This record gives sequence, C-alpha cells and structure tokens, in this order.
Amino acid sequence: MKNLFPVLLIFISCSKSDPDPVPVPNNGERFSSDPLSYVLTRPLPEASGIADSKSFSDHLWVLEDSGNPPELFLLKHEGFVTDSFMLDGATNRDWEEVALGKGPEDGVNYLYVGDIGDNDLQYSSYIIYRMPEPTTFSDVITGYDSIKFEYPDGSHDAEAFLIDDSSKDIFVITKRDPASKIYRIPFPQDTQNMNQAEFVADLGFTGVVGSSLSFSGTEIILKTYTNLFYYSRKAKEGLAVTLAKVPTDTLTYQLEPQGEAVAIANNNSGFFTLSEKGMVNAIPNLLFYRRTN
Repeated sequence: MKNLFPVLLIFISCSKSDPDPVPVPNNGERFSSDPLSYVLTRPLPEASGIADSKSFSDHLWVLEDSGNPPELFLLKHEGFVTDSFMLDGATNRDWEEVALGKGPEDGVNYLYVGDIGDNDLQYSSYIIYRMPEPTTFSDVITGYDSIKFEYPDGSHDAEAFLIDDSSKDIFVITKRDPASKIYRIPFPQDTQNMNQAEFVADLGFTGVVGSSLSFSGTEIILKTYTNLFYYSRKAKEGLAVTLAKVPTDTLTYQLEPQGEAVAIANNNSGFFTLSEKGMVNAIPNLLFYRRTN
C-alpha cells in the first residue's frame, strides 16, 4: 500500500483505522517477545506479503505492492534473497498478500498472489493469481490461473486472505471498513468468468494488513499495524467459523515502521514478520518470533 505514515507514534495514537479491538487476553508465553532479527541482503522496501515455502526449504515467498513489477522473491529465513520470479503477462496493480494452500489438483501445493489492494476504492473487481508452487529456480512463471472477483457491495481495500485447507475456499479480509469484513470466494473458483465474493462476517476490529494459516491448519494470525491476533482452530472447524469468534489471544509484537506481512513457519517453530520501509530511512529486518510452548 502507498499510504505512508510519517511518524509511527502519531499513527498509533491518532489513526482511526486500527482502534482498540474487542478485549482479548494478552498471552506473551506462546512465542518469544524478543524476536531474532535478520538483515536482508537485498532491500525489499515495499514488502507487503510473505508465506513460508513448501518447495524451498527455509525460504519465504515475498511480494511487493503497487508500483513494482509482477515479481515474487525467495527469501532465506536468515535474510538472504536468493531468487526472483516474474509472472509473465500479469500486472501488479496493488499486490498485497501471498499464501500457500490447496487447489484444483490433489497433492499439489498452490501459491496464491492477491492483487486486492484499493486505497482509493476506485476498482470494481480484483484478481487472485493461483499457480502450482514452483519447485525449481526459474526467472519466469507462465502457468497460472487468474481468479477475478467482485464484492456484492462495491469496492473494498484488502491486504489479507486465507485459503481454507478443507474446502479450498478463499477468504478475503478487508482493511479499511469500520470493522474488517470477511468475504468468501467458494471453490471451485472460475478462472474464465467473474467470481462473486460472498459476505461472511464482520471481525471485532479493523485494519487487517496481513494473515497466516499454519501448516497444521490449527492456528491463524491476523495482523494489524499495531497488533497480532491469534486464533486457535478446532479440528474440522470451518475457517469462517473460527474467524467469526473472538481471537484466542493477542501476541507480543515489536512495532515495525509499516509492518504488513506475517507468516507462520511450516515447521511450527514460530512466525515471521516483515515491514515496508515507510518513512523510516533504515531498511526493515526480517523478524522471527520463536515458539516457547
């Protein structure tokens, strides 16, 4: 997203886009409150989404938002940028989120890229690109689906989505509504015609800028600029049911200049966050919060 905030403290105290949410416990015992910090070997100043790769061990997929090429990066867990992949023929109007999940073919890991941002609420439809997760280093990705969708009630700015590991439905979570809204794009998604997103529920807070579903499917983190909301998901519980509940916990979080990206590690060892540069001169580091119990 392009709306940069000159002073973080002013943003935290004055912004109405991320008000105090419904009260939840603050449990700092699930994950360390002192994250490991890794310097990026290549600046990614507008990183807006990350996801832990299943094909490339110890790597994250990273994307940057509007104004950048339609490009995905592979980032080592220790901060080394090892490769980049261009989506041939795609457009980065405002890429905001990347996720891994199931898709049309059983046994295949799919990579989803969300062109879902809309700061000025000027667009009538949006696109989520879906492709088998690459398994080898390559400069160009040519085989992907374009899932075009529109909301039932007009334009929305969104920066987060999740793939339900049981139904393969896509759940898009908006950012700027007074309460962030959840919309479902049911499987099988149409790759030739416009999909109609279905309203599911309102969250008890607003300002969602990132999301992550654990590899086990039992944990969810939703991120705002100032908070990380943690959900514990029961076995076989629909994703919409889980998200409609009050978050299980808030997690201890080290504030970042413009932190929009979160990813739970596939091996369940903790979670990563990565920030945009914002108005801060220093390039943000990749942070890793280790699991403590």
